[in-house]
Amino acid sequence: MTTKRKTQLKLVVFGILGIALTQILSKYISLPDFFKGIFTGVGIGLVLLALMVRKFKKA
Repeated sequence: MTTKRKTQLKLVVFGILGIALTQILSKYISLPDFFKGIFTGVGIGLVLLALMVRKFKKA
């Protein structure tokens, strides 16, 4: 695996992990909407960033 590919994989893993942990924590702990939104947004942002890196590296 190249370093670009590893970076991309790390971004996707951390993004999905952030989204999943937010959902799990909100089920067992009462989280304010602000924190739910921040953590979910960061997770989605990381996944999209990984896709964008892949798209721009091909060009």
